[in-house]
Amino acid sequence: MKIIRNIIVSFSLFSRIPMPHFEWKEDDTKYAISFLPLIGLVIGAIEYLAIYYSTVSNLPLFVKALIWILIPLVITGGFHVDGFMDVEDAFNSFKPKEEKLDILKDPHVGAFSVISLAMYGISYLALIYYSFFSIENIKPEDIWRKILPLCLGFSLVRGIAALTSIHLKHAKSSGMLHEETKSVGIISTVILVLEIVIILGIMLWCDPAYSLVFISVEAIFLLWYRTKCNREFGGVTGDTTGYFIVVSELLVVLAEAVLVFWGA
Repeated sequence: MKIIRNIIVSFSLFSRIPMPHFEWKEDDTKYAISFLPLIGLVIGAIEYLAIYYSTVSNLPLFVKALIWILIPLVITGGFHVDGFMDVEDAFNSFKPKEEKLDILKDPHVGAFSVISLAMYGISYLALIYYSFFSIENIKPEDIWRKILPLCLGFSLVRGIAALTSIHLKHAKSSGMLHEETKSVGIISTVILVLEIVIILGIMLWCDPAYSLVFISVEAIFLLWYRTKCNREFGGVTGDTTGYFIVVSELLVVLAEAVLVFWGA
């Protein structure tokens, strides 16, 4: 029962999927971040069904690309995009560390965040449009093997993001991230590692080439992310976690675009 309540809290915090209402106690939030990958599984499942049937129905490639982009935004309500925009504003302010942390808390939208979001959106649309060329000439019964690894990427990046939130240095001893992770222990890490291993195993079974390319670019990004956050903010925050997820979702389609370019 405790696990179910933690899953409900996780979905309530990180998605817009309707959940049962009850009074949250400390035990109900203890493992909530550990189930962040489950939200990615829901996103991936809906993406899979939408893209599979739109492909079988011969919908235009551009329509399929838009569907792919819209589904995560609808399910999460743009929750992580807000963090991405705040971080981009802070990164591009070139101000001292303390002022950058204040920018993360500022509810106003800055010019740099709008510019960065526009560039991200254009890049994402271009990459997914280009990537979907790889499934245009595949037999319907074989489409799942190409689509499934991309869909599982939504879960994998959330698992990695949750681990970074727990184990990387925090910039602040207060705020949403601190509250979400202050009571986590080894069990949360074990749950996340198991989720990541299972998801990664399925991805490797479906498409080893894609999985290896994605793991490589994600590892490089993770190293950059840790260094950048430590230098700019003194550690990670809830906003930087959202930034990590949003950028990683771009890398999910970048990896496929690289393989399409190579003719793999």
